Amino acid sequence: MAEVPNAFNQPGAAFVLLLDGIKFPPIEKAWQEKGHSYQEATAHNGNLGILAGDGFIGLDQDDPSAFEGLELPLTTTWQTRPGRFGLWFKASDDIPAGLAGIKKKANQAQLKLFKNGKPCGEVKLQRTYQVIPPSWKKLEDGTRVDYLLLRDVPPAEIPLAKLLADLRALGITFTSKLESNAERLEDMGKKAHQRRAESDESRARRYAEAALEDEVKILGSTPTGNRNEQLNRSAFALGQFVAAGVLSEAEVISALSRAAMYAGLDPEEIRATITSGLDAGAKHPREIPESSRVTSRGAAEECGIPEQPTDGGNALRLIRLHKNNIKHCHTFKKWMIWDGHRWKVDNNGSAYRFCDDVIQEIYSEASDSTDSKDRQELAKFAIRSDSGRGYRDMLFLASFNKAIAITSDLLDTNPWLLNTQNLTIDLKTFEAREPQREDLITKTVGTEYDITAKCPIWMKFLEKTFNGDQELINYIQRAIGYSLTGSMVEQVYFFCHGTGANGKSVFLATLRALLGDYAKQASFDTFLVQHTAKVRNDLAALAGARVITASEAEEGSRLSMQVIKGWTGGDPITARFLFGEDFTFKPEGKIWLAANTKPIISERNYAAWRRVHLIPFSVTIPLEEQDRELEAKLIEELPGILIWALRGLREYHRIGLQPPEAVKAATDAYRRENDSLAAFVAECCEVQKLAICKNSDLFNTYLEFCRMGGEEAVSQKKFSEDLISVKGVKKTRDRSLGMIWHGIQLSKKWSGPENTNRYQAQDVKDVKPNPQSFRNSPHEANFSEMPSHPSQPSLDIDSEKTDPSRSGENPGPSMSKRDMSTPGRSEDPGFQRFKAGMSKRRCCLCGRSFPYDLTPYFNKGQSGFICATCHMEGPPSEPEKVDSQTKLEAGA
Repeated sequence: MAEVPNAFNQPGAAFVLLLDGIKFPPIEKAWQEKGHSYQEATAHNGNLGILAGDGFIGLDQDDPSAFEGLELPLTTTWQTRPGRFGLWFKASDDIPAGLAGIKKKANQAQLKLFKNGKPCGEVKLQRTYQVIPPSWKKLEDGTRVDYLLLRDVPPAEIPLAKLLADLRALGITFTSKLESNAERLEDMGKKAHQRRAESDESRARRYAEAALEDEVKILGSTPTGNRNEQLNRSAFALGQFVAAGVLSEAEVISALSRAAMYAGLDPEEIRATITSGLDAGAKHPREIPESSRVTSRGAAEECGIPEQPTDGGNALRLIRLHKNNIKHCHTFKKWMIWDGHRWKVDNNGSAYRFCDDVIQEIYSEASDSTDSKDRQELAKFAIRSDSGRGYRDMLFLASFNKAIAITSDLLDTNPWLLNTQNLTIDLKTFEAREPQREDLITKTVGTEYDITAKCPIWMKFLEKTFNGDQELINYIQRAIGYSLTGSMVEQVYFFCHGTGANGKSVFLATLRALLGDYAKQASFDTFLVQHTAKVRNDLAALAGARVITASEAEEGSRLSMQVIKGWTGGDPITARFLFGEDFTFKPEGKIWLAANTKPIISERNYAAWRRVHLIPFSVTIPLEEQDRELEAKLIEELPGILIWALRGLREYHRIGLQPPEAVKAATDAYRRENDSLAAFVAECCEVQKLAICKNSDLFNTYLEFCRMGGEEAVSQKKFSEDLISVKGVKKTRDRSLGMIWHGIQLSKKWSGPENTNRYQAQDVKDVKPNPQSFRNSPHEANFSEMPSHPSQPSLDIDSEKTDPSRSGENPGPSMSKRDMSTPGRSEDPGFQRFKAGMSKRRCCLCGRSFPYDLTPYFNKGQSGFICATCHMEGPPSEPEKVDSQTKLEAGA
């Protein structure tokens, strides 16, 4: 940016810092008290303003022709746009005294100048500023215009009183903005009075038609239970106009009948109620006032004619007075108030206070009326309206007017606008502008937008928390920048994991404070599997949030991927608050979870795991280094953290999230921990083309594998569905053996947890042999002879003699032996305890021992437990009995 002209380098001069290309507002909130020096202004990379006050005054000539003939000394002059100029002076007299000469207050900030009723410029006096070179701005057509210095001379001294007198001599008048508005309103009143000058006949007819229209609308909005009574009142009121001859009975009956039927009244009662009301009203003909205060609602809105003295008229008054600052959201049944920066839910009765202005206006109309009868009627109506019921009816009817009625789907619709406490930022162009009512934004972040702000404590916190991993810190910056938006294009959620005392809580607390209204704290249960159906008001509460945080899941809790995938996918969600109506919204909130333990994710598919970004918080902060005031210190740096996050968003626009290796590795490890089947196949199985294994043996071994590892096992159905997705593995069904798996077998190398790192810390029960065994049947013999698996192992224990007395049956075939002299096996105390436990799991039919729980068995007086094979195929066949005579002959 070009240098600040030296003409402005004057003792006592103070400057205002503005955003580049922006005229208003200043960057700093209390800019009137924080004037900057010439050196600070020169160092600023943006637009500048020169403060009026402390002896300096300014003159803006928006229409130079109005100032022709004005003699001024040579002074600092610049062009604000083609044909408009700014001049800077030093006042040689007292400013309050000069203002007193034209009957203005001593603290007047500026004077607006008018000639022939048209604005032509301003005199800047105090607590305001002029934008000066080398600033620039954009015109309405988008053209860039630079502020150009025309006279590079010091400001000339001039008495303010003389300047004002010379301006007045040219026919220029002074007025404040408030006085200007008063004159404009007075002019509008005169025009409205002219429009009300109409013939008596047309005025009376218009009066009656407006009354008919209003009664029909009131009837349509009356709550159930009061409609028949309201129909009678409306018929009575309109019967007065029928008696006066300005409405026909037919048109009244027709209009009221349609409205009553639409409201749901009984058709048989409608005609009787209307007739009764009309007859009663006809006895009291209505006198049409000389000065009509009644017209249709549409006409009242268009031309400003005074509204009729009804609840509907009060609603129109309210809308006319405050429609720019009040809305009613029918989705949430809430009033919303414009607070200067956003539309805020009215929690303190502001809407009712707006009604005060309506009542006061009616009292004023009554006092200003020249007709005594009219004045008396208005006064009575004002008293009736000035009540709780009057206020409620006024608001109820106003809430349906299209000027203020909205629904939730119209709020916060632009995901790329971010509202701060002083400006609204376009997150695509990064341009800042004043908040606008038309944006219908309901939220602000927790800080102002200050482009000069820094955040050194935050940067040190990140450096320490992530152990100086700059790639990870840069990723965090992009992730938070992305979280400022309402976009869900990434379809991910962030999971901050660490064992404790590692900054997760402070990190998320700062993130929530930064996002302000855009952040919501949720219960972790919101994203967990729900075992009971309930109203999801927890999801309804998250509508419109851009950041959602939740902390600390219970040990063993399970994430609901149905909720996670639906939310991160950005698909419309229908929810409702308790006792409320359903509403549909598109989620915008980026989920940030934090926990010391990792919740279980049951799904193994890519659709589930591509959404997970696990951020490792691996540094534990020693107790002596922990700062209890850190969170409060970071809150003080929120303006700087916002600027840091916006830089991260710029980088996100350039390269995307780009998770670093630390996040990828942590997420991959998390996925492996949650995939018990993949771990089982990797550690306990061999996937070979010619391999074969019975489903019962494979699944039972899988169950024991999960039990030993403390993992959650999937069901038999899920086990089969996931296993068949392994490349090269398929299943068939054998008539006698049941389900058979092809392409996979239990590994001979897996002989228990003592040979793996996975279960080294487990109990001795975790020692697990390979329970792949077939009984001695023709089918099983064929399997054992297949070249695809010539050495299918039997139970990995010493052969044991079965005890016929325990089962009551002949023992099955003896177990094959394995050489137990291998060093580290037979002497291992854990393995010995495992063998002892084996004897407690013996099948009462075949006599074999197993390392997993068996099935209870009761039959023919025999009870105990049976293995999966006997459960499926029944007990082994008894050996044929040998004839003793045949045995003797053979021996002979």
